Amino acid sequence: MSYIPGSASPSNASELGPRWKGGCFGYSLGGFNGGIQVTTDRTTYATQTTAALASANLSTWPPMNGQASVSDGARFGYTLGVQDDANPAQCTTFSTQVTAALVSTYLSQGRIFLSSMSDGAHFGYFLGGFRAGVSRTTADCLTFATRTIVALASANLSLARYWLRSMSDGVHFGYTLGGYAPTVTAECTTFSTQVTAALASANLSQARYGLSSMSDNARFGYTPGGNDNSNDLTTTDCTTFATQVTAALASANLSLARSCLSSMSDGARFGYTLGGENNGGSSYQAIADCTIFAIQVTAALASANLSQARSRLSTMSDYNV
Repeated sequence: MSYIPGSASPSNASELGPRWKGGCFGYSLGGFNGGIQVTTDRTTYATQTTAALASANLSTWPPMNGQASVSDGARFGYTLGVQDDANPAQCTTFSTQVTAALVSTYLSQGRIFLSSMSDGAHFGYFLGGFRAGVSRTTADCLTFATRTIVALASANLSLARYWLRSMSDGVHFGYTLGGYAPTVTAECTTFSTQVTAALASANLSQARYGLSSMSDNARFGYTPGGNDNSNDLTTTDCTTFATQVTAALASANLSLARSCLSSMSDGARFGYTLGGENNGGSSYQAIADCTIFAIQVTAALASANLSQARSRLSTMSDYNV
């Protein structure tokens, strides 16, 4: 049996992730299209449609560029990423769909072009990034219960880089892949010990930066797009969580080559890859691709396109609401 975007969902959705409770919405925040944008779009998973949501827009100050977002999977999402240490997180409250500054929550070190991931319940992680002309290895840990962030040296990356991406299996491990200068490097964060280390078996099939990432929250993670320092790419790699091995997956390649894009997932059935740029950064995209997890196929999905073409956005999902 096959499935297409917009069709009825697979009957075995519960088998794809025992932790999944049914995501309602995904959020695509901020970005750049020649100027820094505060726009937030909301993707409604039930209808696979995307529309602007002004109440969830980022604050106009500080202007974010190359920020990262993470969700506790139930109540709140957090967006961080400026080079100024004194600027707080932007918090999206899922019940009201409103975003506002959270003055108690700051990165330990202001930086941009960082990555983020969550263990699905207790902690969020912000890794790597760029600050004052230097790539960083820094890992910060956000405790969802207290909404506070501290530097966590045990989870620092082994290789300093930015324009990287992270994803999680939702319980045991998180993976941070790629980055600039183009690298294949994968690192694994063990959530039980909060330790990060290089993991060669999970390395990308092709060195790239400006890629995106998403997970089905149980079996597989996907890293679409990016740039190899010469060309924007359609390449998608699949990380099998059971074996911690990454390999190219042509059936999940993007419909359009692009970089500086972002991906999110409903946690079980579909993943969405949105926005980005190509042609040397001169062309900004609103396009959305949908990855069907049951068959590991990606195709363009116009109904989920962004309301505004942009790159360098961040995404997150309320997948456990």
